[in-house]
Amino acid sequence: MIQRGFDGTGGRTLDSNDLRERVVRAHLNGEPIRSVAAQFGVSVSSVPKWVARYRATDSVA
Repeated sequence: MIQRGFDGTGGRTLDSNDLRERVVRAHLNGEPIRSVAAQFGVSVSSVPKWVARYRATDSVA
């Protein structure tokens, strides 16, 4: 699945794992869930799911 880069990537596309890594990193660096979701163009419910997966498995895949 290909996602559009909403984070200043100049319009290049991000693969789903790259997007998830950026989302997780942003939240773990202190950004609120809603802010991260808006910045990257993902649903608010996806952010905590991806963070929980990362914390449980040390992977976003």
